[in-house]
Amino acid sequence: MGPLPRSWMQAQWSLQRELILPRMRGLGITGQLPAFQGNVPWDLATVLHDANITQGLGQGNGTGWVDGTDPAFGDIADRWMHTLLNDFGTAGHVYQMDGFFANGTSWGASLPSDYDAETFQNVSPVTPPSPRRHSYSGTREHSETPACVWSAPVDNAYLAGYCCNKNTTVWQNLSVAKRACEEEPGCSGLTEEGYGFQMRAGTQLLQHKGDTAFVLENPLQCRVLPVDPLWLARGKSAYNGIARSDPNAIWAYQGWAFYVAGWHTPTPEAWSQLRGFIQAAPEGKFVIIDMASNGDGMWRQWGGIWNTPFIWTSLHTFGGNMGLKGNLSRANRIPFDAIDAHIGGIAGAGMTPEGFDQNPVYYEVIQGAPWRNAPIENLTEWLVQRGHRRYGLREHSTDVAAAWALLGAGSYSQDLTVSDVRRLAVLLSGARGVCSTMHSGLPRSLSLLDCSCKQLTEVIVCCGVTTHRIHCRNTKDAFLTSTCQWQVL
Repeated sequence: MGPLPRSWMQAQWSLQRELILPRMRGLGITGQLPAFQGNVPWDLATVLHDANITQGLGQGNGTGWVDGTDPAFGDIADRWMHTLLNDFGTAGHVYQMDGFFANGTSWGASLPSDYDAETFQNVSPVTPPSPRRHSYSGTREHSETPACVWSAPVDNAYLAGYCCNKNTTVWQNLSVAKRACEEEPGCSGLTEEGYGFQMRAGTQLLQHKGDTAFVLENPLQCRVLPVDPLWLARGKSAYNGIARSDPNAIWAYQGWAFYVAGWHTPTPEAWSQLRGFIQAAPEGKFVIIDMASNGDGMWRQWGGIWNTPFIWTSLHTFGGNMGLKGNLSRANRIPFDAIDAHIGGIAGAGMTPEGFDQNPVYYEVIQGAPWRNAPIENLTEWLVQRGHRRYGLREHSTDVAAAWALLGAGSYSQDLTVSDVRRLAVLLSGARGVCSTMHSGLPRSLSLLDCSCKQLTEVIVCCGVTTHRIHCRNTKDAFLTSTCQWQVL
């Protein structure tokens, strides 16, 4: 099969110009327009005789990336913006520039050797306690820098990764060890193994009986980090590429690129590079789209550093893969966890799935957050009331109430991955227990919904349990299932 025809591309252009953007703007919704971010056909390097165009890796070898410090970057950016604004206008003033990170060139960064997009979760097996905290405040070179904040002791856990070429150094005094860690840029905490305290560089807590971990909770804020001059220059070139054509331009940066560039790990080098990008734009003109899978929140790693505006989103699915899933309890806390943690810069909450028409109840929880002052107090009650509204029921239905209570306690109580199709294939090959746990109460809830809808159209067997395909009369709701891909609309 060949490439998409030009007619298809022209139809997409017309759809955006004549229908989608006007409708969004009419509803007060800002559409983000794609700015030039450096990716070009690889053949351009030959045409321009330009050594500052990097060839993409693997299947992306037909593309190239123009370094922001190359004069060709600004020239192409100006031409791009001229056409873009003539076609779509400047309303909203928000432009996306991520770096063409999918082919390994991400503004000059290379893919880490252990990169795996499917398993990138940013979730630690052990969560440090928060009720009791204390901080050490010593004499610091910069008085305006806040004191370092330490977690309470985390028993039976350790921080992985020795730090700072001092893996043999052991401190017997906790206060002295903390001060040494605070003064060492690569230190993220301490581990006590029975014979003293050692500095550690890792951010993940692992379980181990007898060990005790102490986590430095604001390593970026309580240290003075320099600006990487090369990344500052690249950032200025990128921002000026949109600001020359639109002086009110706002740069929206996709946070998923953090992982590819290595910025999800709070190392001094990574954050000096990120600070270069942030300071390249005027204050408030660089906005991070926080895209941690399933809404875990990448802000937990960078902590709203430098008060940079960010929008917390949930990356809930890849490639439009369907699955009856979504941890509503976690979604319910978006964005209130960041507010409660007094993180600066939070500008909103949303979702960034690769494909819609799936799990609308999950997205409704997130969409409602800006209109609430706190998380939904009783999710089960909310689900039952939503079910009645959704089905247009004027009287209470015990079947609908029971069905949604079961779904809330089962499929909508956990997340697996953002790409469920292959995971479900693994489940089918032997992990029946996980499948039955994920979809606990599913057959019962479907039967109850069937009683309410009065129309059963299909019964199939999936993951060893009988499920149903249900179409509810007089509503837009349907229960769909196909090859272990469950969905409640």
